[in-house]
Amino acid sequence: MKFGTEKNDCDICGSICYPIPDKYLLVWNGEIDHDTIDKNKKDQFIEECVKSSPEFDEYLFNNRDRIKAQKSAEYEQDMAIGDAIRQGADVKTAFRNDGQNMPKCPTCGSLNVRHILGGERVASVGFFGIFSKKINKTFKCGNCGYTW
Repeated sequence: MKFGTEKNDCDICGSICYPIPDKYLLVWNGEIDHDTIDKNKKDQFIEECVKSSPEFDEYLFNNRDRIKAQKSAEYEQDMAIGDAIRQGADVKTAFRNDGQNMPKCPTCGSLNVRHILGGERVASVGFFGIFSKKINKTFKCGNCGYTW
């Protein structure tokens, strides 16, 4: 169940949530507060409205705080990945690192960096020899071209 008058889906089980009946809501100065359940009637509300519902799942009810925390952590992780990609990070790297600890270019600060592949490094050394700029380099910036 959710507060207010709009029907919504439950964040935990996906069932339709209905407004809490007025008789369980807090009355303040003769007015019903549609955003606050009366603490003295909360247990009665849970027994009469929540647990009596045919959609009631005791496991989900008893673990709702843990489930909400897990969903929140997943949402934050998805947001971090999206932020890294919007800032120019390589998509595979962003997903691999969950959007955290992304390598940044030390010159321009861009997240648009990539690993220098072994074959690319070997070809550069084969062509330029010891004068290759890719010896002992791991990353290359996609914005400014700096390698480190």
